[in-house]
Amino acid sequence: PRRWDLLREIVRKNPGRVLLGSGDIWSAADIFRMIRYTGVAGVSVARGCIGNPWIFRQARQMMAGEAQTAPTIDEQREVLLSHFELALGVNAQMRRPELHTAKAMRKFGIRFAAHHPEGETVRRAMIAVESLDDWRKVLDEHYVVRNKVAAQ
Repeated sequence: PRRWDLLREIVRKNPGRVLLGSGDIWSAADIFRMIRYTGVAGVSVARGCIGNPWIFRQARQMMAGEAQTAPTIDEQREVLLSHFELALGVNAQMRRPELHTAKAMRKFGIRFAAHHPEGETVRRAMIAVESLDDWRKVLDEHYVVRNKVAAQ
């Protein structure tokens, strides 16, 4: 539940203190809405960046008065593959590292799917992933269009 009213009250009762806000930040616009509404000095983006690491780029663009750019399919593919490979390295000592990594990475793939033009299809494909080969197959099938902009 959104607790921005409480946060605004805390800021009001603590003038001169540097207070940060967090919670219900799903887009770059949400960052600035929270700052305007509550008066916090800054915002911590938590779950809102899972599947959308571009939220930080978009926030910088908004601060500079520029239009926000959505991630391209190529950008999404690059991050998804890199993330899986890094996670696989971290899990290398586990009994079944690929399966463990695949299961852990599904949630990230599902969140990324929300930014894909064929989100529901990609989400279903991500749910079935059990290995790095499966992950690559999803990327090869759904993340191949060069420079196509993702859904907002």
